[in-house]
Amino acid sequence: MRVVRYERRASPSPETMDQQEGIGLTVNVSSGGLCVLLEFAPEVGEILRLHMPMPVTEAHTPTLADVRWVQRLPFDGNQLAVVGLKFLL
Repeated sequence: MRVVRYERRASPSPETMDQQEGIGLTVNVSSGGLCVLLEFAPEVGEILRLHMPMPVTEAHTPTLADVRWVQRLPFDGNQLAVVGLKFLL
């Protein structure tokens, strides 16, 4: 698990514009995408800019990812969601 930063600059609806940036935790990563735990549930089809930590010290790579699926966690009083993302770049 690693921390990943995200930006929601191209949000599809005005009500989701309140949370522009944040952090999540990677659950798993592959060459095609990743699964991440977030404090909100984005819309399927939303594009996020991710800042992925690299193994090289102090190196980060920004990339775009498409939200493919969202699974909210069934805990009262939170917005946690596990999100599947597909890399676009």
